[in-house]
Amino acid sequence: MNNLKNYHHYLLILPLFFVSCSSVAYKNLECTHYYGGSTQTMLVTPVTNPYTVEATQITIRNSDTEEEIVKTDFLFKVVYVLPPADDAAINIYVYYLSDAGQAPVHHVKYLPPFPVRDDNQPFGFTGLQNVYEPTLGRVFQYCCRWK
Repeated sequence: MNNLKNYHHYLLILPLFFVSCSSVAYKNLECTHYYGGSTQTMLVTPVTNPYTVEATQITIRNSDTEEEIVKTDFLFKVVYVLPPADDAAINIYVYYLSDAGQAPVHHVKYLPPFPVRDDNQPFGFTGLQNVYEPTLGRVFQYCCRWK
């Protein structure tokens, strides 16, 4: 009976553990990218098959009319697969488009448990990432946060 008294504290803490774990609900991602004076935001939803996600060509838009002005040489792709899948991860890719085709210039991978939401971070859990264009040195920037 004395042994049960030692464990009753753990039995009280156990439900709190499960409640705190269940509150980590992964939702959608919002990724914002900046290039050539243009800022665009995209909503990224989880997928079950990471091979179906295609890269998006970055365009510079007129800030007043949202009309596309010019396509850039950057492609941006975010692949978000939720746990418990074996390939659960957030993969962020930036490609450079040249005459020879797409060349990866940046890749970052976040594995579960994913970074938690922190509204005090102005650039989300990725921070502000800078990717430089190989020939002219122009900078493509992005950040992602939970939405």
